[in-house]
Amino acid sequence: MIIKEVFAKEQPLGTIEGPGILGKFGLDINSVIDLFNKVISNIIAILTIVGGLWFILMFIIGAFSWLTAGSDKTAVENAQKKLTHAVIGLVIVVVAIFLIDLLGRLLGLEILSPGKFILGMWGSE
Repeated sequence: MIIKEVFAKEQPLGTIEGPGILGKFGLDINSVIDLFNKVISNIIAILTIVGGLWFILMFIIGAFSWLTAGSDKTAVENAQKKLTHAVIGLVIVVVAIFLIDLLGRLLGLEILSPGKFILGMWGSE
């Protein structure tokens, strides 16, 4: 019996590329870093907005609890605790962003722009 070698015909498949900015024409490291920065900045912005809205909601609930507490001493104390915790939470969010930015500036790092930080680590900037 004669065994014949069979090879697949070489056929070019073309280029495989990703969608959008990661595609064939947009695969520039700076554009990818900019996209990464935008994503992280948007996440931080959304979380800050959620923290602010949470503060407003808790402040309104605490104020309403205080108004409806009447002469009940424990209800007034619980309402005051809600208001205090809401203010403390907002202060923590604001101070955390400020300290991260300050620490980054003191160390010469752009912590709130992680793409530039990563690019600087590679030495490509």
